[in-house]
Amino acid sequence: MKTEIFPLDIATGPAFCNRVQERALLKNNIELNTHTILYAPRRFGKTSLVFKVCDELGRSKDKITCINLDLMWVSSMEDVLQLLLKEASKALSIMLPKYEQALLLLKEMAKNIEASVKLSASGAGVGSSVELDLKARKVAPDTIIEVLDTLDAVAQRNEHKLVFFLDEFQQIAELPGKHSIEAAFRAAAQKATHLTYFFSGSNRHMLSLMFEDKARPLYHMCDHVSVERISKQDYLEHIDNAAKMTWKKPLGADVIHVILNLTARHPYYVNALCRKLFLLATLPTEESVRDTWHHYASREEKRFMSEFGRLSTVQKKLLQALCLYPTDKPASGGFLRKAGINSGSLNKSLERLYTLDMIYKKADGVIEPIDPVILYGIKLAHQ
Repeated sequence: MKTEIFPLDIATGPAFCNRVQERALLKNNIELNTHTILYAPRRFGKTSLVFKVCDELGRSKDKITCINLDLMWVSSMEDVLQLLLKEASKALSIMLPKYEQALLLLKEMAKNIEASVKLSASGAGVGSSVELDLKARKVAPDTIIEVLDTLDAVAQRNEHKLVFFLDEFQQIAELPGKHSIEAAFRAAAQKATHLTYFFSGSNRHMLSLMFEDKARPLYHMCDHVSVERISKQDYLEHIDNAAKMTWKKPLGADVIHVILNLTARHPYYVNALCRKLFLLATLPTEESVRDTWHHYASREEKRFMSEFGRLSTVQKKLLQALCLYPTDKPASGGFLRKAGINSGSLNKSLERLYTLDMIYKKADGVIEPIDPVILYGIKLAHQ
């Protein structure tokens, strides 16, 4: 089967590019059982990074399992519990492959969890199998704690290591009873010895409030890791190697620089553009790269206009100015004149754009739009 070098979902094997420093840091945190917050915009490769780290640790050490809990669509504590029990059943099945043993142990350890076995989705008949089925006897923070404590205890008994990756964790802050849910995760995480928590989310503003507000249960509980754009040099090597595999020739630095400039080194858009370029019969040129990106960005125009249309007039002016004149001093008179807004409305509009995850501040302090399609669309409209 042909390996996808530029996937739009999880990057594995040769599709994974660099992240050496982040991988080393996360491996160390897993080994020391240091719970961690992963900050990154949407589609920046957080899931790929965590899976890569667990895969590498699994190759060097026995018994490590990554539990992935995507909380994007939860709307209640019951939703959180159902997702948690579904993933917990998978992890327990790996650690306790004999279902009789699993059922006896759960009966001994968990009073709020009802455990049974059921036929897998394929149903009865040849090739069918059974799977562990967990249900909550009551929907409450105590049940969340019990599920997590049980996973940790079973992992400890079996000398197993669990990595619990909670993606889009900021959605918890939108739920009724959010503080009790957050407190439940803190209570379990503080006691854990074999379960390491990675909290992640695409909305840095909301996630920061959960972990940096003294009034919130999760305050100062985690190490903080920011997942930034992959460096130009790493992308040069990665894309050129892919070109040599495809056309038996290097793509060349000039062409790759055009790719990286148009996509602003946003991992999702680098892959989206490259997967189209690498379908061409001949080696891409700077012109064909620009043409391919223009067609791709044009197809994304409806999404761009929908997001842009939800902004107030001042927010639109500010976003446009940040696209055209990126700056580390948005309160300066020169920038405000270019943006056509007054200083009194700046902070509130900036905060709103941060909350919507439309802009971010780079390491050098310069504020830019996150989405290169929005950046391209606005620049195109002002040519």
